[in-house]
Amino acid sequence: MKKVVIEDVHSIIHNYGLDDKWEAFRGKTVLVTGGTSGFLAYFAYVLLELNRERGLNCAVICVARNLEKARAMYAGYAGDSHLKIYIHDILEPIDAEDLRAVAGVEAVDYIVHGAGIAGPKFYTGMPVKVLDTAYFGLRNMFEYAKETASAAAGPVILLTSSAAVYGDPLKEDGVGESDYGYMDPLTVRSIYGESKRICETMGLAYNIECALPVKIARFPNSFGPGARLDKGSALADFLSAALRGEDIVIQSDGTAKREFLYFTDLVAGLFYVLLSGDVLKPYNIGSGLVYTMKEFARTAQEVFKEKHIAVKIQGSERLEDQGAPKIKRLSAARLSAARLSALGWRPQISLREAVARFKMSVED
Repeated sequence: MKKVVIEDVHSIIHNYGLDDKWEAFRGKTVLVTGGTSGFLAYFAYVLLELNRERGLNCAVICVARNLEKARAMYAGYAGDSHLKIYIHDILEPIDAEDLRAVAGVEAVDYIVHGAGIAGPKFYTGMPVKVLDTAYFGLRNMFEYAKETASAAAGPVILLTSSAAVYGDPLKEDGVGESDYGYMDPLTVRSIYGESKRICETMGLAYNIECALPVKIARFPNSFGPGARLDKGSALADFLSAALRGEDIVIQSDGTAKREFLYFTDLVAGLFYVLLSGDVLKPYNIGSGLVYTMKEFARTAQEVFKEKHIAVKIQGSERLEDQGAPKIKRLSAARLSAARLSALGWRPQISLREAVARFKMSVED
């Protein structure tokens, strides 16, 4: 495993005030859907490293579609008996007997659901699959949780949602968990935003009907080692161009503002919500780091200065950017208000450090 990733994982374990919470995973089983996406791989790495450090004996089941990719991402844990890779398309129902045979467990204690398709490129390239994966993927996971739940309670479920649920919020800056706004269902971006809204509503439905304890985390654009660079977001396009040594092209006037979150801040926040958050009480995981597209591009240009790349403003809006929400910054007050919620999470990574660590992971 890359040095920067190992550093990041140990930072999550030791530097975010979670020391008194890790015992919750002792002897437990955690199922992670979408386990080959960058931030969810980090989530699994943390648990596997905790086994090595503290002997928690926590089983981690990584649900993924691509065996080769999964083996590559978890190569550092090859032969680790605590890790089970379950190859499955989340669009299909989860066979509890089949999963039991692969993982060797009767039921799971925690589910972190992150399987999905995110990125502007996919909203125009495969919009139906984006919707199907969100809705049917989550429903299949909930049905599995319902089927395997004990008489006492079902597994604790963490739904990874998105700032996209706010649409055009009541306010553009410091958006809290109740600041819902208008969403035009006939814009390209609503394909993702509406899919996340129905997923959260489905969590409510399964809680009412099946008593499944569903927790919800919402967050903005995130990146770090292992992040996909082919999804068509401005952030991914800028980093991809910088890695290739090509000029960064901003397909707008560059003044639009976005919030960015590095994987360590995001994953630490997810652990806080899973272990200490209230059921059906959404939590924003927002860094407070808001930059214009031009500022982000300039940061990438500076970090990759040896490549001598330029930043160019093209000025024309892409189809997939139409209807993009106007959110500038999420309010993470609920997550960080230790006196109120006993969470106490704080973001730690600046944009420049995040881009630099991403670069190091590629060059390692």
